[in-house]
Amino acid sequence: MLQTGDLVNQAIHGDRGALEALFGRYQRPILSFVYRMTGRNGALAEDLTQDVFLRVVAGLERFDPEKLTRS
Repeated sequence: MLQTGDLVNQAIHGDRGALEALFGRYQRPILSFVYRMTGRNGALAEDLTQDVFLRVVAGLERFDPEKLTRS
């Protein structure tokens, strides 16, 4: 399994599969978090999760994998 930083680097260079892998890896935890934060509003949580990923894609080139931490 590739590290997140490796997937980001590949996604920056146009690897759609790497972007899909990032989505697959983080979609559920982000959706779960947003779902709880929105008072268990499923539709809003899905919309906000989509917004998160759109912002991620838009900001990929500014991402610094060296600063990546995951708890």
